[in-house]
Amino acid sequence: MVDASLLTLGAPSGDVGNDGNLGVGETWVWDMNYFITDTDAGVLQGGGFIRNEVTADGFDPSNNPVHAISQYDQYFPLIPMV
Repeated sequence: MVDASLLTLGAPSGDVGNDGNLGVGETWVWDMNYFITDTDAGVLQGGGFIRNEVTADGFDPSNNPVHAISQYDQYFPLIPMV
């Protein structure tokens, strides 16, 4: 299972056979945009960042649980008004 904190993920491209299992040699890709909300804009008025965190959970070939986390921060610097 793959989840993102800011986006609702649909089916990835790259799932050979559309079986929902990440197989050997497969690379799954989600190409999506996130649009800054009014709430985000209010927080970013003094500069800051928006963080998207993606988690993936599954099992390896020996049926051991696997958990992975990836974070991406998009920074927005404070731009002085002239």
